[in-house]
Amino acid sequence: MDVLVVGGGIAGLALARALRRQDVPVTVADDGPSGSWSGGLAINLPGNAIAAFAALGLADGLAKLGRPTERREYRSMRDRLIFSVDEDAFWGPEARPRCVRRSDLLALLADGLDDTIRRPLPVTAVRPVPGGADVEFGDDTLQRYGFVAGADGVRSVVRATALGDSSHAADLPRRGDSAPGPASDSIPGLSPSPSPGLSPSPSPGPGLSPSTGSDPGRGSGSGLGSGSGLGSGSGLGSGPGFGSGPGFGSGSGPSSGSGLGSGARAAGRGRVTRLALLSSASWRFMAPNPGVDCWTVWSGPGGAFLLIPVDDHQVYGYASATTGGPVSADESWLHTTFKDYPAPVRTVLDSMTDLYHSPIEEIRTPTWSNGRCVIIGDAAHATAPVWAQGAALAVEDALVLAELLATTDWDDAGAHYERLRRDRVTHVQTATDRFSRAAALPSWLRHLILPAIGPRAYRDTYNPLRHPFPTP
Repeated sequence: MDVLVVGGGIAGLALARALRRQDVPVTVADDGPSGSWSGGLAINLPGNAIAAFAALGLADGLAKLGRPTERREYRSMRDRLIFSVDEDAFWGPEARPRCVRRSDLLALLADGLDDTIRRPLPVTAVRPVPGGADVEFGDDTLQRYGFVAGADGVRSVVRATALGDSSHAADLPRRGDSAPGPASDSIPGLSPSPSPGLSPSPSPGPGLSPSTGSDPGRGSGSGLGSGSGLGSGSGLGSGPGFGSGPGFGSGSGPSSGSGLGSGARAAGRGRVTRLALLSSASWRFMAPNPGVDCWTVWSGPGGAFLLIPVDDHQVYGYASATTGGPVSADESWLHTTFKDYPAPVRTVLDSMTDLYHSPIEEIRTPTWSNGRCVIIGDAAHATAPVWAQGAALAVEDALVLAELLATTDWDDAGAHYERLRRDRVTHVQTATDRFSRAAALPSWLRHLILPAIGPRAYRDTYNPLRHPFPTP
């Protein structure tokens, strides 16, 4: 029987392509309209994402898209350089980061898969059964598949029905609505350490250049993370991301199941995914390039504003709050928050197109599989965009799972997949939480310490990701 991939985004198309390369029969069910690929604006791909696309055989095609991201600059709202990263030197020419239009990336992934993709074909429920899974479609048909992979994003139907998770972002508290997480005996963000199973390079990594000097009178914040404006604490305990802090609860009752009977063994076992809104929301947009030649974020007490050149003429932009405050869906929030920022920001504010407002959400779930059903990509481990790892982790997931389905008993593939992928994902989640907590520090302290901790955080996060990910 075929593998069914639910979802035709980056994770789903990457898995379909990887399975085709392994000669494993596959069908992709996607609820989007037929025709050309669209959705989203642009995406920044760090070096490990570039390496993962190369492993899919797409290195040459990807090199023709977008623009290389050769350098990062973290700046204050007064335009003072806080620190910079030479990404060319850090990643090397074979894994040089790129910013590309998401529609171009989807088209590249989908090329040659026309006979595999069925659109629009929404999946409404998945029930694990011995030897496979029964799948209900939006047209009320039912079909059995030998294996189902949920690549259907934050609000995953596969996660909800096959793994017994009925949580939704709208039902969960935002950061700051609950009691703070456990206190640390050190300043958050200053004591990074690798996650289990990861061996960062002993060298500090090339290309890291902290800026020195003072910025008198500018206690304005410093551009933590990728300009995502993350809030004031992770709310995570000492375990693997399931503490008692904001957005993660202190435990959960049984799931209500899928309505398909007892096949979803997750029901009744408290397996509930937590979605955290790390900041209330973010804005993304495109704009004519105001003269920015590299990945640049400006950060102040109210917000962080990121611009990345996607070609010689346009930039991709991202803006959010830096203190966990509200991010209004009214465009006026952008103009009010960033009106005193440097000229490139003000120029973009007057020329933005394709504005997109959305919550910032995370998925932390204790299991990614149930029988012959698994979840990959954002459905399993969506993270805030601090380290731009969404696409990278999704394609890595796809490569590992495809190899397992080509070489391993499908009854065992889910457990093997989790074992191979969990440590790397946990490393990214931990790094995200650490830098998110640092955003809660007083602006004067962030301004003082970021030249030291910024390059170190970049190095400690990305060094392990430069190493090949575990495979079967």
